[in-house]
Amino acid sequence: GNIDKAHHLNEHRSALEEALQFEKAIATADSLTDSQDTLILVTADHSQPMVINGYQERASDILGLGDYSDVDGLPYTSLLYTNGPGYRGEIDGVRPDPSTEDYTDPHYAGASTVPMIESHHAGEDVILYAKGPHSHLFTGIHENAYIPHAVRYAACVGDGQQFCSSSNPSSSNPSKLSSNLSNPSSNLPNPSSNPSENDVDDEVVIEDED
Repeated sequence: GNIDKAHHLNEHRSALEEALQFEKAIATADSLTDSQDTLILVTADHSQPMVINGYQERASDILGLGDYSDVDGLPYTSLLYTNGPGYRGEIDGVRPDPSTEDYTDPHYAGASTVPMIESHHAGEDVILYAKGPHSHLFTGIHENAYIPHAVRYAACVGDGQQFCSSSNPSSSNPSKLSSNLSNPSSNLPNPSSNPSENDVDDEVVIEDED
């Protein structure tokens, strides 16, 4: 979405503003649903090459200047990118001074170390937040391909193992959902492992679509 697009342009201010709007959308969805019968998942399909660095003073603006270099004495912003269009290069051997730039502009491109038309994605693990029925299936560390199988299981859709199977006749009754979840080991897959080999479709992956 727009968070990803902003990061590709090294526009960290726009990316964080979009993240706040995303948070509001999640809060709205949460307020309109019941956690007893609605599973909400929030995650990302990759990380971004943005880093927080320096020794900023307490309560300093994360979108402002972070610290000063002990080599050239010039300041740098708290948020930087490892690559992307924010690359400045040196002028007569001197690094550009960000304090002379309007880093309050929503479309300000944070400095990057390698010039690119658009930044790449990064490779850190991403967090998945889960709330509602079967949210315990999303604890721990999993390969990304595990997620759609766990969602399919919880939502009782598609082929393969499902919570709403013949071995769980009470699962179709919402009033008995809580009692089913109170003893998950009897009717839910082990959240500490991926689905069994026979239950995994190798073609199911989570990829970036931008």
